[in-house]
Amino acid sequence: MIDEAPPWFKLKVLEEGVVVHEGRRGARYLLLKEAVGESQDLMLKLKTAGGAGAPRRERA
Repeated sequence: MIDEAPPWFKLKVLEEGVVVHEGRRGARYLLLKEAVGESQDLMLKLKTAGGAGAPRRERA
């Protein structure tokens, strides 16, 4: 289930994947918004914890 996947994986699937069936219209965009928020939250936590931040994702 994509709800239980890590934020980086959700973003990859939602940005690069193909929608085969969407039970509710607009559900993909709601999931994408949630995944972006989770990713940003994680980056802030890593930054405030003194870490160097999450690894950067390469864009094609």
